[in-house]
This record gives sequence, C-alpha cells and structure tokens, in this order.
Amino acid sequence: MKGLICTGLMLVLFFVGCSLPKKVPPSEVNYYQLAQKTMPPEQSRAIINEAVSNWYYGQGLGDTALKAGTVVVFPPYVLILLGNAALSLSGYETVGVSNFLPEQGASVWSGFYDSVTGAPGRVAAAAAGKEFRTPELAEEKLREKLSQGAGSLPPEDVYQ
Repeated sequence: MKGLICTGLMLVLFFVGCSLPKKVPPSEVNYYQLAQKTMPPEQSRAIINEAVSNWYYGQGLGDTALKAGTVVVFPPYVLILLGNAALSLSGYETVGVSNFLPEQGASVWSGFYDSVTGAPGRVAAAAAGKEFRTPELAEEKLREKLSQGAGSLPPEDVYQ
C-alpha cells in the first residue's frame, strides 16, 4: 500500500511538472551545425576530455551521485528523472524543487543544492591540483574548445 501511495504521488508530481513546460532559450552555440562538420580526432578528443573534466571537476559528479543514491533509496524517483530527461530532450526546462518554491526560497535551495553537489567535484579538483569548474567556468572552457574544434566553420555558423 505504501509503495502504491508513493508511486501515485510521484506520478502526480510528474504530470504537474509536465503541465508547466517552459522552453529553454536556444544556446549561443549551434551544436547542430557543429556536429555536421568533420573534425580531426585530436580536436574531438580534446572536446570530449573538456566535457568530462567539466563533469568530474564540477557539479556533475556530485549531482550524479545524489540522483543515483536517491533512486536506490527511493526507487519511484526514477519517474521524475525520466520525466526531466524527456523535458530536456524536448527543449523544455526541467522541473525541480526550486520550481515550487518562492523566489527567495528557490535561491536558498539552489545554493544549498549547488554546495552539496559541488563537494565531490571540489575534492576531486583539489586532489588532482585542478581548478573547480563552476557552471560558468565549465561553459567558458567548453566554448573555447568548441571554437578551436570548429576548424573551418566560420563563426557565424557556430554562434547564432
């Protein structure tokens, strides 16, 4: 009975979240144009290494661990993750706790969440002697690699 109630609650939250979709503003980088261009393997490898470093030395490692741990402790949470994945792939903003809080509460929650999910990345970065990748720094570093990897692409094709 308890599992049925939890699953029902998660389904309600899933459908409520899907009823509030907001389109994500288009990225400054036109990834579709970039993906169609041929790139030397070294440049592709550099871009992939940068993306992995952003994940490992940033919030990605902690975010993944927190979500995986939550699914282990509370399996119906996978429905929310699948719903957010569908929203993200469709070009919509994902739904989280901060969407249901007032503005001040949302900023406090986001700060707390960022500090918790950033802890493993900070430890990994310190152990490796690297710089912790904030979302802004990660985007900047990836943008540098993408512009180097664009090779023959004129800037107006890469950046919208």
